[in-house]
Amino acid sequence: MNVHCFVGETLVSLPNGLARRIDSFSEQGLESLWSYSEDNKNICKSHSLGSQYSGNKETIKLTLIDGRELICTPEHQFRVLQNGKNIWKQAKDIGYDDKLIIGPIGTEDIKTEDEENWSLEMGKYNFNFSNELNRNKSLAFARLLGYILTDGTICNTNNRIVSRLCMGSLVDVDSILDDIQLVTGKRPASTDTKSYSTHSNTFNISLPLEFSTSLATLENITIGRKTNQVSSFPKFISDSPKSFIREFLGGLFGGDGWCPHFKSSNKNSFTTVKLSQSTSKEYGVSLHDTMQNIVDLMEQLNVESDICRTREYKKGEKDMISIELQVKSNELFRKNIGFRHCIQKILRLEVACAYENYCDQVKFQHNNMINRVNEIIDSETRSRVDNIKGGSIIELAIEKARFEQYKQIKPLNEYYSLLNSNLVSNRRKKNRSNDCNVFDYKYMMNAKTFIEMSGCNSWFEKHTYINERNHFEIPNYNLTLLKKESWLSLDVYDVGVRSYHSFFAGGVNVHNSLPSRMTIGQLVECLASKEAAISGHFVDGTPFNNYNTSEIPDVLEKLGYSRHGTETMYCGMTGKKMDAQIFIGPTYQVRLKHMVQDKVHGRSRGPRQALTRQPLEGRSRDGGLKIGRPFCLTVRMQIRG
Repeated sequence: MNVHCFVGETLVSLPNGLARRIDSFSEQGLESLWSYSEDNKNICKSHSLGSQYSGNKETIKLTLIDGRELICTPEHQFRVLQNGKNIWKQAKDIGYDDKLIIGPIGTEDIKTEDEENWSLEMGKYNFNFSNELNRNKSLAFARLLGYILTDGTICNTNNRIVSRLCMGSLVDVDSILDDIQLVTGKRPASTDTKSYSTHSNTFNISLPLEFSTSLATLENITIGRKTNQVSSFPKFISDSPKSFIREFLGGLFGGDGWCPHFKSSNKNSFTTVKLSQSTSKEYGVSLHDTMQNIVDLMEQLNVESDICRTREYKKGEKDMISIELQVKSNELFRKNIGFRHCIQKILRLEVACAYENYCDQVKFQHNNMINRVNEIIDSETRSRVDNIKGGSIIELAIEKARFEQYKQIKPLNEYYSLLNSNLVSNRRKKNRSNDCNVFDYKYMMNAKTFIEMSGCNSWFEKHTYINERNHFEIPNYNLTLLKKESWLSLDVYDVGVRSYHSFFAGGVNVHNSLPSRMTIGQLVECLASKEAAISGHFVDGTPFNNYNTSEIPDVLEKLGYSRHGTETMYCGMTGKKMDAQIFIGPTYQVRLKHMVQDKVHGRSRGPRQALTRQPLEGRSRDGGLKIGRPFCLTVRMQIRG
């Protein structure tokens, strides 16, 4: 049985900006996910090879410095950066100074009750949530619609409705093309175009004509230049399922959203996500109503926001108005909505959230320490404490609290996590709060230092792109461990990954979990039976005990045999030594029921794989293998002969 597994709620990062629970992956595989290329040290796209349930196992919980938690089997391997090189380390062996490879987490794709019985007719297209394929199509359409209404155009040219999209990098192009192909069945070409107004290059995609024509049938859809007409967005959005609204807003913010950046010149912290829209001044009221509708939609997803700024300006001789919407929490936005189709914004948001969550962990450590110190001071009399070491009560209380609090957890900040007597004395003054609400950045790591430590210093430079626009890979950053602890026995799952054999669990790069074959278990049983036969005792080879297979090599070596079960053999005919190490041990012969009559089956129609459109494999799944032309000709020739 495979020992490299994660618990079911572990989120696996996908290229479309979403994340799915590992227990929701199919046995057939082919789902797109983020992987890691060892060749160029970047994150790249790959596909799953299928998943499986691996039983109930002992687990370990890892907590990173930004508070994210990962629960897996102790033997699961994580990619760690050491001295500029990537190595694999088991979860149980990861140290507090090891730098883990971090990528986008993604927004969890949560199915909601309001998806049932929802449908949308749009020209020749019908969207609903009746099955997994139709659900994915509907969510892809929602992302496209949000992006079209911001970084796209719908216009009437020569009595034909045409729509175009523009984006900044090939990663975004690939993401959008995946959605277009899922919705329309077509994958249009992209063109690299230079804008004469901004003097920058963008990739442009023209949407299929049939889709554009159907898009124009939506009520309240904006056709033509957005700044020259009343602002609105399709009426059906407000009554759509929350998952559809989530993807629509993700596409909307992916187009016109502002990602976090440094709040001030001292670069101590990050701003929160914004969305801005502009129009002619005469249509300012309608734009304000549209922005308020967006605020209301975000509230349905538990993301607070408000209209923070209205600005009038001139564009040539034309009076314009710009309205900005600001989100109150970056983490809630990332968790419940997120950006779609803009890798620049996705990566910056991930790092900003990591820093803000790191700050929350420092506050949590500070508050726990200050409360424990106060408890110790209040419970001990002055004379009793002073008699212990002759020091002050506060210093001795701090020392005791440090010993209790940081047995299994790393203190994140010397000043706020470990405390000192001056800080405790100030907190204990009358009418002072014990909680840490504002940092003094003389003692606290600011945002700039954090991104330098995480290896993504260039990500927040002005007028620069994180990702090379002509590359399909994206960079990564690093975080370290905060806490490691033994956890419960839980149901665990594994997934295989094509080509690169790794994926991102909770945003952390981990080795893929290739389903183990029965024959691997037989090799281990062969070694165990060899040791048992020599020692004269029985070994329980079932998976229902705690037998430690890692001890077998040591036992064999003590008995005078090779650690790995190999032996030196001599030819029975010549008596010469064979130039090879041969694996030998007692084993049993297993006859599996693989008969011809159990294999033969045929069908005229049935289920097919979504990606390749080929029949499923396996008789138990009503599968069938497609016979190729060469094989057909061979069979016919044999029959004729």
